[in-house]
Amino acid sequence: MGLVYRTGFWLYEPYFKLNDVPIAWYGTIFFIYNVIAALVARLGRRVPRQRHALLIDSLLSLMGCSYLLPALFVHPASLALIALQQIVRGLYRPTLTAYLNERVRDENRATMISIVGVVPNIAFAAFSPTVGMTLDRLGVVASYIAVGAVSIAGWASLLSTRVRETETGEASADRRA
Repeated sequence: MGLVYRTGFWLYEPYFKLNDVPIAWYGTIFFIYNVIAALVARLGRRVPRQRHALLIDSLLSLMGCSYLLPALFVHPASLALIALQQIVRGLYRPTLTAYLNERVRDENRATMISIVGVVPNIAFAAFSPTVGMTLDRLGVVASYIAVGAVSIAGWASLLSTRVRETETGEASADRRA
């Protein structure tokens, strides 16, 4: 999830250009995006801990929609669909951290949080040249579709992991014991 939401920042400006959004509006749009992320982050603190796994699953599917829908409906109004990424941005880290705090043993928690912090950066470093080449060769719409497909593939992978956990009873086991 960290990979695809970081990638979005690099694709905003080409999408704005595709929709002939005047550069004078960029600051206003980014201001609105930041306000959305801040408000959602504040609301995210009220999510019951029993809902963290479901919220993480939902965020990844929302991220996929935030790329695929603007690719399908290229229009200045689609900037509102890209704002869905700000919901993810506001909820991703606090929800994931809370989820890890619940499921990872105390002696492993700092290491796991560090890994979770570094893996998206490494993935972004590895994946972003491909996004850049896709953007250069195939255009904005193809780039949005590619990143949306990665999001949906990640979501499907996460759901299959959840199904396996449920089948084996791991999801209900107390990980701190």
